[in-house]
Amino acid sequence: MPDDPIIQVTYGEVRFVPATEPPNSPKRSFSLKRLSEAATSLWTLVFRTVLIGSVLAVLTITYNEVTQDTIFIEEIRLPEPLVEMGYSGTIATHRLWDSTQWIREHATASKERAALTTASRQLEITEPGTGLSLNGLVQIIRRLLGREQTSIMGEFVCRDANCTISEMELRLRAFHDFTLKVSGVGKLGSVDSETEIDAYFDRAALTLLKMIDPYVRANFFYAIEQGHLPEDSAKRAEILMSFLDRLPPDVTEPRSVVEAKTLIRRSHPQRAWAALLLSFHEQDAEKAMEWAKKSVTYVETDQIPPFPHAYISWGVSLTELGRHEEAIEKFAAAHEIDPGYSLALYNLGTSLGNLGRHEEAIEKFEAALKIDPGDTDALNNWGTSLGDLGRHEEAIEKYTAALDIDPEDADALNNLGNSLGDLGRHAEAIRKYDAALEIDPDYVGALYNLGVTQAQLRRHEKAFEKYIATLRLDPNHNDAFHNLMIVSDSVISNAGPERCVRFASLYPTIEKFADDPDRRESLTTRFSETLAACTPPNASELAKLQTLRLNPSTSMPAQRSISISPDAEWIKIVGDFPDDTEATIKLSSHDGNPFLQAFDPQHSMVAENDDDPDGLNELDSKISINLDQDYHLLRVRSLSDTETPATLSIELTEKLPATGD
Repeated sequence: MPDDPIIQVTYGEVRFVPATEPPNSPKRSFSLKRLSEAATSLWTLVFRTVLIGSVLAVLTITYNEVTQDTIFIEEIRLPEPLVEMGYSGTIATHRLWDSTQWIREHATASKERAALTTASRQLEITEPGTGLSLNGLVQIIRRLLGREQTSIMGEFVCRDANCTISEMELRLRAFHDFTLKVSGVGKLGSVDSETEIDAYFDRAALTLLKMIDPYVRANFFYAIEQGHLPEDSAKRAEILMSFLDRLPPDVTEPRSVVEAKTLIRRSHPQRAWAALLLSFHEQDAEKAMEWAKKSVTYVETDQIPPFPHAYISWGVSLTELGRHEEAIEKFAAAHEIDPGYSLALYNLGTSLGNLGRHEEAIEKFEAALKIDPGDTDALNNWGTSLGDLGRHEEAIEKYTAALDIDPEDADALNNLGNSLGDLGRHAEAIRKYDAALEIDPDYVGALYNLGVTQAQLRRHEKAFEKYIATLRLDPNHNDAFHNLMIVSDSVISNAGPERCVRFASLYPTIEKFADDPDRRESLTTRFSETLAACTPPNASELAKLQTLRLNPSTSMPAQRSISISPDAEWIKIVGDFPDDTEATIKLSSHDGNPFLQAFDPQHSMVAENDDDPDGLNELDSKISINLDQDYHLLRVRSLSDTETPATLSIELTEKLPATGD
């Protein structure tokens, strides 16, 4: 093996050159050639940027058009008589579009809806060389992907030989889900006013929705039935409904229910949403829950994308039934389907709060507000949880924040009143309740809370009024009924000689709301004593009436030994008395608990038992009355359970006339 060659490196001589001043730089001369090259480069860059941007824009538009569900309304064809009146196909198409959008906007449906457009609203891009348009390209791609676009075509047709305008009809053809559907709107009728024209195209929109989106149509009817439409739209809807065919006489259900059940019966692809609508309609929580369950089942059976609303409805029904743990599971399922759906978080927080898990509830309300900062319901319930934790000042901050968003939020005003009341600021609380009732005079919660606050301030007459108002709006409000009896007892007890008069005026009103056995028993127990004391004598008692005739000239006091028992005895006092004669009547008993009342000839109570502090024993009873009537009735009885002996004594005194100095 030959020896490896030797590589030699030879370095040249290294010289160090002293630094010198740099030579002057030569001046650059102006060159048109270089300027032209720079301009060309810049133009090329701009052109390429614009070209790339345009291509990306077209690709983006194409992708959106292909992936987006769009309903395309082609230009409606018109017969010559309508054209001569100044109408055009474009105008008719836009009127149909406007009416359809109006219905879709006022339907309360949460279901995603396809975009609705017309030819004049579509962006048209055409390649000059091939003549291929963007819309044509989109349609080709849609067909390849099996995503055929829903197309609406229409024409006004003549229904009589003379082609009379009033007899014309708009006939719509919808190519939807690879199926062609044809439906007539009905004859045009009078077109003398904008209202009549609006009503016709509104009918046309309902006809169109019945073919392509019947759930939204049913939901629009639901919005009308529930009074959800604003005033101007409600009037327009009323006119529209007057043109629709009436339901058969034997059909008692609302139109929205009829149409929703029809979708379910026909196994329509939108039956899951129809079942959801029926759950909204049901007032009974159990039945509403069954429809929500069916909605979830239809989603699974029909293999459509799940939506959170059925779980929300299911959870709300469970909440109404007090099954909060199960409700939390349903709200959590709704949140899992759509993490950005703030209502699921709100309901989660509400159910957690109902279980007393307020710290967890606050976390959910806070999360809901991050998604929807304007959610005043979340702010209100956040404040409620803070209040239940005793953090009333913080609760006030949340209610105030809700009122900053919506000054007309009656719930926030009511809740703010509650927190102010919890802090002892009752006057401020009353102002907040009053403000809530100005916004909503039928707000049961504010009326009840106002009654509670008035009772706390010992304004029992005002509290009575508020509890009665509460029960008139909500007869099943048991707390209001319970509190009503308490304040009524106080009002009657403090009325003095007018006790029976007050009782006679209040008791029938209270009695109207004692419509179940528990309330009736509670009412009887609380007012049994007053009932016995204030009930006038009946015919049988008057037949046994004892008469006590007094003579002012005889010695006083006049006394009579009697027996008293729980059953009242009636004694009639008569005599010829001078004017301004006053009688002091005392009922004494060593063993019983005497109770004494005096009534005038009209059976109105004028005096009632007053424990006699000067009596020989604590069971003496005394009253004073003016003998200004032909006679008076005394009711004497024992509050003990047995019959006991007693002494009735009456002493007469004449009032001296007032004299001046």
